[in-house]
Amino acid sequence: MKKLLSVLMAMALVFSCAAFGVQAEEPADSKPGEMYVPAVSFDSFEEGFQLGGLDDEGMDGEQKYMDCGQTVGIFFDVVASTKRAFHGMGLNFSSINGGEGVYVGMKFSLNQSADKRTNFEGATDFVCYVDMKGWGTKRGVRPVISVNGLDANGEPTDVSNTYYPGTGEDKPAYMQDENKNWVRVEDVENGTLGVPQDYCGFIRVPISSFIQPEWDGEDVNGKLDLKEVYSVSVELGCYAANDGNTIAVDEVGFLGDFEDGIPASFLKDGKIPSEEASKNEDGKSEEKSEGAQAGGISGTTILIIVCCAVVVIAAVVIAVVLAGSKKKKASAEDQTETPAEDKKED
Repeated sequence: MKKLLSVLMAMALVFSCAAFGVQAEEPADSKPGEMYVPAVSFDSFEEGFQLGGLDDEGMDGEQKYMDCGQTVGIFFDVVASTKRAFHGMGLNFSSINGGEGVYVGMKFSLNQSADKRTNFEGATDFVCYVDMKGWGTKRGVRPVISVNGLDANGEPTDVSNTYYPGTGEDKPAYMQDENKNWVRVEDVENGTLGVPQDYCGFIRVPISSFIQPEWDGEDVNGKLDLKEVYSVSVELGCYAANDGNTIAVDEVGFLGDFEDGIPASFLKDGKIPSEEASKNEDGKSEEKSEGAQAGGISGTTILIIVCCAVVVIAAVVIAVVLAGSKKKKASAEDQTETPAEDKKED
């Protein structure tokens, strides 16, 4: 009997953990509630649209969506494409006439971006996706953030300040390994992150790791503020040996405790949870979520229901067994007491 009770209680515990414990787990490299918010989106462009020239969106100068930062004699051909993009549409940068270690900045103006968002307060990290397959033996990525600095009272100074990744133990930067786990970038120099040959994945730099270059003007309060971001740049090293090769860039944005955005797991699996509902023929709202089952009940929900039922059944069986045991014990006690009383009456 005791063995039976132990088995039932063990089953109840196991199924309870299966139903609730697994869902509470968070990946070791993910923070609860961490969201990804793109700074610029390339999804509004059509396949093959060329960027960076004077015909970029029919505008020039500061009104361009992207300034390719062409150095004299150094050129990139920039085309919007789904090829080699992480999700949706990305940008392909093809080296036309490379130099020797000249960095060409892909500067994206946030005022001209599709979402027009410039406030990223609450961000903890800057991220961007790069595909450098076939780029050769020399590879470097330098993320640059330009902002409107704030004064001691938190008010904009209308003075632009620039930041890029620093060096040192307290200034880490990360990239994804083959399992898409974050590993530290060991090669960092002048804000440039050295990545392995044929690297493909996200670059992640904590906001606390960004510093001002020596040549930049003074930031009044001495720190990177993201209340008014002018632009973000992904600077790429351009070498003559890489002519004819292409780098893909996508998903330039920020991670943080944002109220909106996409769960940070997107940087691993590329999946965006659907928040829209489709209307069926009866006009009723029907949630479109991956893995949804007929009737709108997911497999996870069914698992929880089944596990809860098992726990309840196990509890009822235990209660019944215990009640029966007590009843038998009481009956046995009555039978042992009756002969003694009869003997006393005689």
